[in-house]
Amino acid sequence: MTKVEKTFHNFVDFPLVVQIGSIALLLAFILDLIGFAAPYWNVDEATFSGLWQMCTSDGNDTYCGYHDSSLSEVDRIVKEEKKKKGKRNTE
Repeated sequence: MTKVEKTFHNFVDFPLVVQIGSIALLLAFILDLIGFAAPYWNVDEATFSGLWQMCTSDGNDTYCGYHDSSLSEVDRIVKEEKKKKGKRNTE
């Protein structure tokens, strides 16, 4: 009997609750890994929100800020950039 076969037979010998719990734990780990690695969890027209940061777009440019900063700070930056572009276009 190979080592893999022994491991499988040892796993089958455990109680059903332990088997189900082990499989659920493995599945939870895989889903957690996928969710943690995904760059954006929520995407709508002008906002992309992930685990670590949020980005907003004014159509041309994208501005990002970390969740520990205020969302109003991101909005302020977008408004300032729009004003700067407006001044450049009028010159």
